Amino acid sequence: MADRYWLGAAGTDANDTNNWGSASGDMGSAGAGVPGAADVAIFDGQTYVKSGTSVDVSANAFTISSHGFNNNDRIWLIPDTGYTLPEPLQERTIYHIVNKSTHTFEVSESSGGAAVDITSE
Repeated sequence: MADRYWLGAAGTDANDTNNWGSASGDMGSAGAGVPGAADVAIFDGQTYVKSGTSVDVSANAFTISSHGFNNNDRIWLIPDTGYTLPEPLQERTIYHIVNKSTHTFEVSESSGGAAVDITSE
């Protein structure tokens, strides 16, 4: 199991190994590999989780172009200073991907569980 940090810009391909690193915000670690089923994909304030535009509250869905995740893959969300996660999501909590499509996914508190109902930004 390895931690993989999203380093790519919004709208870039999550299947591109160069968009993932082994350290938060460290472009020198880019190319660490696309996270697999046993890895944790981390979206933190150094990269993706910087604005409410990354989450569609009405659909409870995150959008990342060609994200490449599978249902039950694990992710961790950490907002940048001055930003918060949509309620009721908690930072530094492992969530599981559910209801994934090519460009969107929802998160669940358990593997194979129901999607979290995002109530506000």
